Amino acid sequence: MGKLYRETKKEQGGDRGNQYTVPKGNNFPLPTTAERIGEQFNVSDRTVKNAEKFADAVDTIADTYGDEAKQNILSRVVKLPQKVITQTAKQLYTSETPEWYTPRIIIDSVLELFGKIDLDPCSNGKGDAANVPATEYYTREDNGLARAWHGKVYMNPPYGREVAQWVEKVTAEYQAGNISEAVILIAARTDTRWFNLLAKTGTVWCAVEGRLLFSTPGVKTSNAAPFPSAIFYLGDNVQDFYHCFKHHGPIYRAIEEEEMMQDD
Repeated sequence: MGKLYRETKKEQGGDRGNQYTVPKGNNFPLPTTAERIGEQFNVSDRTVKNAEKFADAVDTIADTYGDEAKQNILSRVVKLPQKVITQTAKQLYTSETPEWYTPRIIIDSVLELFGKIDLDPCSNGKGDAANVPATEYYTREDNGLARAWHGKVYMNPPYGREVAQWVEKVTAEYQAGNISEAVILIAARTDTRWFNLLAKTGTVWCAVEGRLLFSTPGVKTSNAAPFPSAIFYLGDNVQDFYHCFKHHGPIYRAIEEEEMMQDD
């Protein structure tokens, strides 16, 4: 497969800046997502950040141990304001929240790799209303989990407990040979079963540096994600994926035990 590495800024042509960089000339910090939610509900950004950690922990517990464990935790934790927990969970995990539409810089890299996207199974709309340009779209109403997939797939699944179902679907479709390649943008939750399923199934993955600015079609402002992101690739064009995505972050792959035994 060849050695995968990340170029230095000098090798990339210097520090050109990216979506995480405040443009030169602006001497003020951009408001964070926590500050925006805090202002909306008249609470401190620290309270919002605590709510984010709480929502993330509850979601992870539910993923790992099931609903009974989740309800047990919820019944014991009452310190955080319910309105903040509810709003934070909605912003973090619901697929209807527009903040989590794929940033254009990621779409451009996918198109550079694929040439065209055959299917977006988690689309926010169809035609001109779709954030991701694809030949075919499955929206929530189409229920992409129940449909056959094909060709080159780009997937930015809903953020929530249902993400595991989407990961199982894309890996199953790839292993069955129904899709030739797939790029998956997903939260970098390395402690979950579904993340490690992708890591073992996927050829390589990119650990996105910084926090992505998720966009909303028709809206000029973007919101920084409160979680780190990862971009997985399923397919044989590892070199092309590396060159198309290396500027988003370092590229990794899982090492199988057989590889290590060969060195003995």
